[in-house]
Amino acid sequence: MTGINRPSHRRSSRGGLVGLGVVVGCLLLSGCTSTPNRPPTAAPTASATTVPTSSPSASAAIHEAPMSDAEAVSAAQDVVADFFTQRIVVNTADGAEPATLERVATGPALRLVTADAAEIAESKTVVTGTITFAQTAAYSADLNGPDGQVYPFSAVNISGCQDGSSYQRTNEDGSAQEMAPDRTSVVDISVIFEPTQKSWLVYDINATGADC
Repeated sequence: MTGINRPSHRRSSRGGLVGLGVVVGCLLLSGCTSTPNRPPTAAPTASATTVPTSSPSASAAIHEAPMSDAEAVSAAQDVVADFFTQRIVVNTADGAEPATLERVATGPALRLVTADAAEIAESKTVVTGTITFAQTAAYSADLNGPDGQVYPFSAVNISGCQDGSSYQRTNEDGSAQEMAPDRTSVVDISVIFEPTQKSWLVYDINATGADC
């Protein structure tokens, strides 16, 4: 599966995330459509803080198809935390080994982070700091395949505050790169369950334009 049309109520804007390279886009899963089967509900606030480590995490494990909203949301939370961690691991290592990002991301999200890593490596940019994400709400939706097959609970939307205020890029000559003045924003993160790989993957990050 490689694409999903996201629900039409998602908003699209870049609000304050230019310095982090977060791209706005739609959730796509190769001819599949997502059908929200429940309204967004507030979830206990959880924080994902990037701690550089290349150790395998729960998100890299083999997963069976989710059987409930709670199971889907829990698995999606794991891969979102790992996504932020692995992005910092790669970027602070001068963009080395971007292939490791393939186990936590796909689609637009993967293209974004691998392109960012390649640019860091080519320009010899030095990256320091971290990016944190504090969740405020989460819900799952069913996916409808092009053959009519339904994949219950296989798309998850997680909303929260992304904070990159400590994330800094420095040029090879030691001069600091210009960063966006406000690097905190509410984002919607789309996560999908890929049945052929039996894994959860971050598909897209959508900046809502709202302040944290």
